[in-house]
Amino acid sequence: MRPAGNRRARAARPRRAASTRIAWLLAMVLAALAGPVASQDAARSAFRAAIGTALSGGAAADAAPSPADLRFARDPALGQRHLEDFLASNFSDARSRQLLGEAFGSGKLVREYDALLGRFGYSSTNLADVTAAYLVVAWEVVNGRDSNAEPQGQRAVRRQLAPALVAAPAVVALDDAGKQALADRLMFTTMMAGSAYQTLRQEGREAELERLRARLRQNVQASGVDLRDLALTPAGLVPR
Repeated sequence: MRPAGNRRARAARPRRAASTRIAWLLAMVLAALAGPVASQDAARSAFRAAIGTALSGGAAADAAPSPADLRFARDPALGQRHLEDFLASNFSDARSRQLLGEAFGSGKLVREYDALLGRFGYSSTNLADVTAAYLVVAWEVVNGRDSNAEPQGQRAVRRQLAPALVAAPAVVALDDAGKQALADRLMFTTMMAGSAYQTLRQEGREAELERLRARLRQNVQASGVDLRDLALTPAGLVPR
């Protein structure tokens, strides 16, 4: 008969491994959320200000697609370079960069992201749509809510954002590469935050969840908006 102590030690290993994996995942996400949204200072400031303006009121009633001024042609090679820069600027250890690079490089996370945007009726090559996806996911995480309960609201967030972004000359003036730089950063952050949220919630890790919620809330507050004060309605993300 094997000693009970050995059995307990073996049983504890998967729990320790899971705990280590969760801690590593949260640390990566928090590090990513601590970084800047993009490298273009003028565009970044205008972009954040436009988000604050957009979320100060509801969406227009029409369901027109986001304006062409916010669309961009995606360059896969540029996307790979953005990923490498994102990993290098946020993760100091080579192992984290390797694992995340593999996760993104396999295409699995990108396919999940495209499916998410498709469910919202968004496009991954439109800056308003990518920004809306980030805000909807951030709202879900911060408030512990499911936006699928309000599909009209999911679509309305894009309509909220588009006019404010189009009215920001520094944003509209960005070429395809500049728009993709903003969009890719938001895509990476949205995927990582969403993945961490699902994992932490499934594992019942409330303390870690609160840290994730606090960081996401802080990120969006840089635009002058508190996600805790917003409700998702058929008019989009509007003050409660």
